Amino acid sequence: MAWEKIPEDDTLYIIECIYMGRYAKVSAVDPVTATEVSIVGDASRSKKELERVAVLKTGVCPRQEP
Repeated sequence: MAWEKIPEDDTLYIIECIYMGRYAKVSAVDPVTATEVSIVGDASRSKKELERVAVLKTGVCPRQEP
């Protein structure tokens, strides 16, 4: 896992990348809202691109109330 800062945003996100053959699973956690999302993408894409998509998805997903 790693902390990643996305240039358009000052928020730091927790990122985890797992590569499985031709696929990559990328999980991103927004520590402010505790929103966690995952994406599955083509492993031939750049790591930064996959991470960016996962982080963008954290802003799209509705927050679950406990």
